[in-house]
Amino acid sequence: MSDNIGMIIVLRLIQGLGGATGIVLSLAMITDSFDGIQLTRNVAINQTINGIFPILAPVLGGVLIALADWRSAFWLLGGLGLIIVLLIIFKLPETNLDRQNGSLKETFGRFKSILENRYFMAMTLIQGFMMSALFAYIAGSSFVLQDLYGLSVPAFSGCMP
Repeated sequence: MSDNIGMIIVLRLIQGLGGATGIVLSLAMITDSFDGIQLTRNVAINQTINGIFPILAPVLGGVLIALADWRSAFWLLGGLGLIIVLLIIFKLPETNLDRQNGSLKETFGRFKSILENRYFMAMTLIQGFMMSALFAYIAGSSFVLQDLYGLSVPAFSGCMP
């Protein structure tokens, strides 16, 4: 565990990148592997999972902290992360069978056309603002409900949406 805030920030950044990567790659793998109604069904399942777990995580974390100390959450997430990385490296096959190899310059050139698409950018910003509101609530509600209203950790975890 870290003894300074700088290390915590760096490790949280890595954790955030890992979490974001999982969300993006799972959707890419689904679009590579399915089409039609199966694609729609699997995207819906994926998005449901991605929406439910940020809500369930504080509840599960509250239960875990009630059973053990707060460090146990970090050990559990670190262990799960390691298992997932190992499974990805050794068990996950490539899903993009129509892979196009190109230079890094070509890849960033493709991003330019995406970023110039006003509809895409509008939908991306809307989704970003919605997720920001959810995570702002998740991040701030513990201070309000526990410090201001005196809820215990298990009681707080039951108050999450």
